[in-house]
Amino acid sequence: MSLGLLKAAARAENNDGLHLMRLLILLRCADKRGRTPKPVEGITKLAKLDFLLRYPVYLERALLKLGKSI
Repeated sequence: MSLGLLKAAARAENNDGLHLMRLLILLRCADKRGRTPKPVEGITKLAKLDFLLRYPVYLERALLKLGKSI
């Protein structure tokens, strides 16, 4: 990994807008399986969903473990 790439990643990590956008996506699209979307209930569930969105490798592993398609 180059130093420039690491610096760019650090700048992105310090950007509050990136984290806010991720949370807004989660709150908007949390459960659209039914006809009416359900809100995220609880800060723990929101934190878990945020983790899976932030680190897609772990999302892929969780889906595979549950037998869901990627």
